[in-house]
Amino acid sequence: MSEEGLEYLFKVMVVGHSNAGKTSIIQRYTKDNFSADYKTTIGVDFFMKKIIWNEDADILLQLWDLGGQDRFTNLSRAYYQQAVGAIVVFDCTSEASLLHSKEWKADIDAKVTWNGKKIPTVLFANKIDLGAGSFMKDREIIEECCRECGFIGWFETSAKDNKGIDGGMMFLISKIMELGGHAAQGEAAPTNDSTITIRPRPKKVEADNKPCC
Repeated sequence: MSEEGLEYLFKVMVVGHSNAGKTSIIQRYTKDNFSADYKTTIGVDFFMKKIIWNEDADILLQLWDLGGQDRFTNLSRAYYQQAVGAIVVFDCTSEASLLHSKEWKADIDAKVTWNGKKIPTVLFANKIDLGAGSFMKDREIIEECCRECGFIGWFETSAKDNKGIDGGMMFLISKIMELGGHAAQGEAAPTNDSTITIRPRPKKVEADNKPCC
């Protein structure tokens, strides 16, 4: 990358019903690890992944893993602040989990916006390695959920088999880059308490010689 290149810091929320596999997805994507013994997330945790987007830009992706029960706490609004995208995860073996994903999407829309608009959010149908529930045979159910709730797309995923995660992540990041193009060029954007902007940062260039002490 040239010295004029940029680094973007993107905060993305990963939410969904308890035991949908959110932490497993993040661990697979950021560390290429999988364990069937992850404990239920209490509160919030976050992970980082650096992505070389092109010769002019790197992306530092910050994935925030919000515990499934924490949608009902007052802290969730604080956790959502400055997010530019979100992933809602549901367990594809459970129709109830899909129904909960609608509630999570509504919660996101109510608590964070990007220049007055909804942040781009994708839906992950996780645990396809276990076999999808009978309700998943009619894909129109998922498509209707996306249309009704405003998801920009959905992906079948498996943290265990490492399927669908990379594609879903890259799709979301590309949408964030598209929507953030004007802000990335330093153009003014309206701001208020519930509005966020992307702030690209100049790449740090390491000096050839370290300063003397």
